[in-house]
Amino acid sequence: DARNFEKGRAGEMWVESVLAKILPGGFIREAICLHPYGDPHGEGHIDIEYPTDNLLIEVKTTSEEKAAYGLPVAAHVTQMQSYLHFHRDAAGRQYEHGGILYLILRRHGIHPAWYPVNRVPDAGNAIEALMHNLWHDHVLRGTVPFVSQAAHPKAFPCSWDSKDTDGKTIAHPCEYWGHCWSEGDLDGAFADASANA
Repeated sequence: DARNFEKGRAGEMWVESVLAKILPGGFIREAICLHPYGDPHGEGHIDIEYPTDNLLIEVKTTSEEKAAYGLPVAAHVTQMQSYLHFHRDAAGRQYEHGGILYLILRRHGIHPAWYPVNRVPDAGNAIEALMHNLWHDHVLRGTVPFVSQAAHPKAFPCSWDSKDTDGKTIAHPCEYWGHCWSEGDLDGAFADASANA
C-alpha cells in the first residue's frame, strides 16, 4: 500500500544519503535490471548498484513484528539472486555479490540488519527457467498452469479476507489475481456465495 511504499522510499533515501558520504566512486540508484521476459523485455529496479565493489544492494523497510518472523525473507533473496543473474556492469560482467539491508522500525529508532547474498549460478538458472515458463505458458499462451481448475476468485489462494483492528473486513487478493480473473468474475462469485448462504 502507499504508506508502506512511502516508508520504504524514505528508508532508501536515508541509506543513499549515508552511502553518498562513505562510498568512494559513487553509486547508481534505481539501476534498471533488464531480463528477456516481457514485451519487449522485463525489468526490475535495483535500489543501489555500487560498481566499484561489484555490489548490488536492496533496501527493505520492515516492522519489528514482521522481522520477528525471520530475516532475510526468501522472496527478497530470490529477488537479489535474479538481479545477480540478469544484471551486468558496464563491461558486461555479472555481479557476484549483493546484499539486503533491512531497516527494522522499532519503537525507539531504526535497527539496520545486513544480509549478504552471493551469486549462485544454479539459483539464477532456476529463476530464469521459472520466468521463462511463466512468460511462455502464462502470458503468451494465456494459460495458468499452477492454478487448480477448482480455483475461485474469492477463495484462497486467489483471494482471502481478514479483519483489521476495528473489525472491518479487508480483502487480500493474490498479487497475480488480475492475470487469472476479471471484475466480471466477481459478479458471479458474489452470486455463487449468496446462493450458497
